[in-house]
Amino acid sequence: MRTKSKPLSFARAKFLIDDKSVLGRTFFVKANTEELKSIAETLGLVEVKFLEAQLLVVGLQASGFEVKGTYTANFMQTCVVTLEPFEGVIEGDVQETYVPFNGVSNLMDIDNSTLGDGEPITDGEVHLGKLIIDVLSLDLDPYPRLPNSNDQKFELGREAETLKEQKSPFDQLDSFRKSMSDSL
Repeated sequence: MRTKSKPLSFARAKFLIDDKSVLGRTFFVKANTEELKSIAETLGLVEVKFLEAQLLVVGLQASGFEVKGTYTANFMQTCVVTLEPFEGVIEGDVQETYVPFNGVSNLMDIDNSTLGDGEPITDGEVHLGKLIIDVLSLDLDPYPRLPNSNDQKFELGREAETLKEQKSPFDQLDSFRKSMSDSL
């Protein structure tokens, strides 16, 4: 029976592409307090309370790696309707293919047909923490709403009521036109 190893921090969750010992290895990655604050700021969230992942690294027949697994995130975000913070939880899947790409001086020169569906590895490392943050950012709702926030009624302040009571410039012109025609 294999025991669960101590989780790696996001900053330490990476491996060199030349290290074949990572093939078949499961990485347990958990963000520490400082990383949670940084991730919240990066993703525009009020707070990230918890973020961890379990990722398996598999070698491909051609050179490269596939990283697959799951992640769980617990966070506070702001409702776009009420501007109130509320809690969110996401449990998602991670699956990414990495392909070594050597001899390219400019990433703009990379042809997608050369890479296939894989991400290029240009610095010799695969950063698992960055992968998890990228996947989470894509899974987050860009316009988060509190449950039932569309059902809430909003009361207008005094200023809005005053504006509703004021005549529009067109109403004022119409009154002026009528008064001019009556005087003739």
